[in-house]
Amino acid sequence: MDLFGETGEPLIIQCAGNLDALAAELEQGGWHRAQPLTLVTALSFVAPGIDPASVAVVPRFSGGQLPELTLVRDLGPDKRLIMRPWSTDLNVDFTTPVWAGSVVTERISRLVRLLTTAETDGNLNAQRD
Repeated sequence: MDLFGETGEPLIIQCAGNLDALAAELEQGGWHRAQPLTLVTALSFVAPGIDPASVAVVPRFSGGQLPELTLVRDLGPDKRLIMRPWSTDLNVDFTTPVWAGSVVTERISRLVRLLTTAETDGNLNAQRD
């Protein structure tokens, strides 16, 4: 639940270790790092004819923090998985950080060929490959 009482993304993954190593492993399975949201990448929402896979990923907060890493895995022309791990106060053996995060499905759609939207799939308990 967020600061306004809205239900957010469930925390469905935990991992301990280096996020760069995790990203490198997942990149072998088809994941890639999301581009950061900037003024230029935000224009992907209004650019006509843009490839839906290149639409910017909107940042999400957990406990007031941005995720340390955002990964994307394309599932087709209008669907993708988004993985966001956040830091926790936990560690293994006092040295290895523990990360908690979410993996959600986003659907990409175009409204009147002028505006692209990315909406989190409402079925948060669905199986993810």
